[in-house]
Amino acid sequence: MNRKRIISIAAIIVFTLSLCSTNVLAVSPKVTSVNISHQGETAITVTGNATCADVLIVILNSTGNQVAVDNATVLNGYFEKIVKTGKLTSGVSYTVKVCELHGDSGYSEKSFTSAPVEDGEETPTPTPTSTPTSTPTSTPTSTPTSTPTPTPTPTHEPSIVKDGIITIVSSSVASVTDAVTGIATASVKADTIAALISKAKEAEFIGEKAVVEIKIEVPESARSVGIEIPNGVFRQMADDSKMDLRIDAGIWTITFDRKVAAAICNSSSAEEAVSIRVKKVEKAALNLMAQEKVGDRPVYDFSIHAGGTLISDFHGGQAEIVIPYTLKAGEKENSIVIYYIDSTGKLKTVRGKYDGSTGNVKFTTTHFSKYAVGYNEVRFSDVAINAWYNEAVEFIAARGIVNGVGGSSFKPVDHVTRADFLIMLMNSYGIERDATTSDNFTDAGDKYYTGYLGTAKRLGLVLGAGKNKYAPEAAISRQDMFVILYRALDKLGELPENKGNKSFKNFNDAGAVSDYAMDAMQLFAESGIISGDGRNLMPEVISTRAQAAQLLYNLLAR
Repeated sequence: MNRKRIISIAAIIVFTLSLCSTNVLAVSPKVTSVNISHQGETAITVTGNATCADVLIVILNSTGNQVAVDNATVLNGYFEKIVKTGKLTSGVSYTVKVCELHGDSGYSEKSFTSAPVEDGEETPTPTPTSTPTSTPTSTPTSTPTSTPTPTPTPTHEPSIVKDGIITIVSSSVASVTDAVTGIATASVKADTIAALISKAKEAEFIGEKAVVEIKIEVPESARSVGIEIPNGVFRQMADDSKMDLRIDAGIWTITFDRKVAAAICNSSSAEEAVSIRVKKVEKAALNLMAQEKVGDRPVYDFSIHAGGTLISDFHGGQAEIVIPYTLKAGEKENSIVIYYIDSTGKLKTVRGKYDGSTGNVKFTTTHFSKYAVGYNEVRFSDVAINAWYNEAVEFIAARGIVNGVGGSSFKPVDHVTRADFLIMLMNSYGIERDATTSDNFTDAGDKYYTGYLGTAKRLGLVLGAGKNKYAPEAAISRQDMFVILYRALDKLGELPENKGNKSFKNFNDAGAVSDYAMDAMQLFAESGIISGDGRNLMPEVISTRAQAAQLLYNLLAR
């Protein structure tokens, strides 16, 4: 809908509200709540909840004249829009009215008084002092405070914490909580961000990894938390640094990498503020299947808006999310899982784990949506509690990475085929098979693994066994398993970076590793992902299901 059309609709609605408000209010409004926060001198942010697809936003001054008009899309019952108002008059009351864009379902409103301009934003008009009338000088020179020098809004000096080669540069911002809705909002000023980035770049200059951290002071009772950040921070992250951005609200923490910053920049203009919002989801909002899986464990809805644009896909970037969780009586740490709830209400397991040392659930995602903590304990009759692979099997089975072989059995000592290991690997990293494949290995056949092989080939995760064959049903050796894993993680940007104290050359059979597997075996041995029996890596030995489970557990539970 073009701008003229929106203004035309707004004019009609404002006219109707002014003359026939009784008739309009007789209809139950589809806009159930409206909230506002200031976005500088010339704009305000309007948020709220509605049961329609789009809403119309009209801002009126105290005399009922229209100041601004805009529209917003409603996503998952929530809308958010930065409305450009022009310069608002300090101390004047304004009213925001929001209604369904196409329809006559009534409206909801919120009034506010424009706050005085903060120091440093505008030079105030001097107030005449008690200068004697016998001195009719129009501009007194004896009162130096009448024309103050503008000063920036005071900011706290960023705090700096070093964790090894990682430098965390942080600053705190206060939030304002609506007593009725429980929505807490905070805004980060440009000079605060500039100070943080400056310190972070100093750390990067000396070769350290930098994290810019913004801490939001939020009450535990808040049902929803939102923060607005100038787009410039994301542009600087994307353009000339490798720093991460962390938002810490106490009740949750989100860390974005620079690829997410690039995705945000590509979806917005430099003038648009970026709004990050996290709200708790009530159990009643889930379907019955989801309610059964999740129970009374926490569910959160994460969203990012740049201006009026919802950013749901990070285009290869990742966000790490941490939320607190207290284990219930009888719950096992390895059976705590994190579910992504899609638009149809279906649950999908995402990569993550429970950290008993911190009492938090941590997971990684490539897009924002609804996420829930769940519990899925899987037991096998042939996996003893004291078996060396028990925790590994327990962990990957809870996440659906691998299933049993029927009759509540896991068959831990059975050999792993090349196809089965590839499926386990793809399940571990959330790589879904293509519905159809046009270019597959010649021996892919028409089996349960066919789609996985075709997808892995398209993505370049595997090269095969030569002559465009993969040998899917052949048992896989340990070194071949590590080669496939190495290539896949390299493509995904997930190769381990930190090396331990173990030297590859100290293993007795390091010389028995084939040349094509040398890089993979050395990296995984020195990073502690594999250890063999402590003295031998056994590269040519056929891998068992238990060994494959342990390998993936070592990676995912780090």
